[in-house]
Order: sequence, then structure tokens, then C-alpha cells
Amino acid sequence: MKAWLDLDTNIITNILMYIFRYNAQIICLSEKLQSVFNFSDDVEYSIEVDPRGIDEDTIKALARTRFNSINLGVQGFNVDVQKAVNRIQSFEQTKEVMGLSPQVLS
Repeated sequence: MKAWLDLDTNIITNILMYIFRYNAQIICLSEKLQSVFNFSDDVEYSIEVDPRGIDEDTIKALARTRFNSINLGVQGFNVDVQKAVNRIQSFEQTKEVMGLSPQVLS
């Protein structure tokens, strides 16, 4: 019998993206969590990602692990602000991830 626990998806997000950085590890951890806990089918599972470090394969892995919403961690496009927060990313990088996400998550 599966244990029931109302898990805060932010906890899972932090585990998945900051400790397990490889797609196979993300999938493996998700499968293990789903074998122990009951996850509802009718809720939004959201994750914040850094557009500099995500590609189509990672988005597919996240979709496989039940994430159905991706938030992009964009601090802005002003280069001075990006330098100040050590998050330099181009508009093109962000636009590319935005273009991939709906195709994969739909």
C-alpha cells in the first residue's frame, strides 16, 4: 500500500533540480517517489528552471516525471542586472526554451 502525504512540490523541485542534475536521475527519483506516495493526476506540478541549463531532453524528462508546468528563472535582460546577480543569459536562450516547453508538455 502506498503511503499518503501531501508533498509540497517546491521540495521535490529543489531535490530534482539542485541535487539530481542528470535526466536519468530525475526520472529514477520521480519513479521511486511515485511508488511510495500517491500523486494526484489533476493538479499542476510546476518547476522553475534556469534557461541556461535546460534543453529539449531535460524538458522531456521533466514531462515524463509528471511536471506539466515550467517557470523560467529569468532575472531580466538588462546585462548590468544579469552581471549583478551572476545570471547572464541571452534573450535567444530564453526564447528557445519557451518554444520547446509547450510542445513537450502538451
